[in-house]
Amino acid sequence: MDIRLLRISILSFVGLLSSVGMAQEFKAKVNKVAINKTKILISTTKRGWLKAGDVVRYNDNCFLEVEKKSPSYVLLKTQLCEKPEVLKKGDVILLSKDVNYSPKKGLSKASAERVSVASNRSKARLDIQYPQPINVVSRGVRVGLVQSLLDGQIDRQGQGQEDLGRLKQDFGIKVGYANIKTLKPGFLIEGQYTQYDSKNKSLKLDLNAAIGLSSKFYGFGGINIQNFSETDLVSLSQNTEPGVGFQLGLGAQFTKEFGLGLSFVRINSQATRVYTDLSTEEVQFRAQGVELNFNGTF
Repeated sequence: MDIRLLRISILSFVGLLSSVGMAQEFKAKVNKVAINKTKILISTTKRGWLKAGDVVRYNDNCFLEVEKKSPSYVLLKTQLCEKPEVLKKGDVILLSKDVNYSPKKGLSKASAERVSVASNRSKARLDIQYPQPINVVSRGVRVGLVQSLLDGQIDRQGQGQEDLGRLKQDFGIKVGYANIKTLKPGFLIEGQYTQYDSKNKSLKLDLNAAIGLSSKFYGFGGINIQNFSETDLVSLSQNTEPGVGFQLGLGAQFTKEFGLGLSFVRINSQATRVYTDLSTEEVQFRAQGVELNFNGTF
């Protein structure tokens, strides 16, 4: 029994010694290959195993040296690989790292010569570019539902003001185009149709400059051109004229497609009030308040 235990202990010790020099194997995806085949860009979940200067093994005749490492990608030089053309974009390859391993072992004479001139090869033209962080907050055709909470007011020339109170809204919809980038100028253009009730309907065009504050949030602001396609808010004739207003707000993207916008809005319109004796009066309509919209961008 003692001899058996001794034998097991010896075998365990030998296995432990063998594991010290064991290669670390990991899978990697080839994302890009330089035109001249001198470098490749890979992605792997084992980036923490690698640092600049490390050499990894692809097969007996192909070794790759780590040149750079980013949070998402690893750049490898192929000067130690006899046939770098076997590495193709999109391939998933098995690599191994061995701390006791010499890159010159197993190489042919031609490969050994490539090692000796590797420093000169470092000047080779590199056509690989590291992917830049995605800096688009929202881009594409945008549609949305709008809820306006606006208080209306009429300015009569020389006659003071009339408060219309909160304008009730049945529904509102928006259609437009968004091109919003992180910390870069962008734009947001939308046309809006709002039905306050069956007798009051409005068309509005929003022209906004926009900038992404982060990958999820953005700010926007600009002018709007608004007009009533139909209204009896102020006993108007059918001939109303558009007015220029403004909006300023913030938006949030919950996903690439869907988000919310909240803005302070002021709209203006001009019209002619017609009295029962057919006398007329030029009036200015103004409404301001908060506008909330739920949007999808595709």
